[in-house]
Amino acid sequence: MEVRLSALRVQSADGPFFRWWSVLELRVHPSDIGKVIGRQGHMADFIRTILAAAGMKLRKRVTVEILE
Repeated sequence: MEVRLSALRVQSADGPFFRWWSVLELRVHPSDIGKVIGRQGHMADFIRTILAAAGMKLRKRVTVEILE
């Protein structure tokens, strides 16, 4: 499966709350959005689970936003 990734951006804001939180924006080509989300959102859930586990090692919460 090949997916065209347009941009990947990690946002971390300053402040006491955002020290523990990161937002990952995943921008994909409009024709590939279905491949990234998957049937009934299973692929998107998988991506979020993997990144949440990686964030636990860094003691951060990670939110994933999939955008066109």
